[in-house]
Amino acid sequence: MDTESVQAAEQHFSFAPIEKYFLVDIGGTTGFWLLFLTIAVFAVITYKLGFAKQLPVLSR
Repeated sequence: MDTESVQAAEQHFSFAPIEKYFLVDIGGTTGFWLLFLTIAVFAVITYKLGFAKQLPVLSR
């Protein structure tokens, strides 16, 4: 990567350090899937802690 691309990536990911770590530092398909699994784990933890239990998921 050239210097311009690295600076643009750093500016884009300045507010998302987890996203930057997986997509820039690890990179590629592996980084994408690790980020996906991390988000899924955080979603499960959030649900188990009760933050989302009040939301009407697929209910009418």
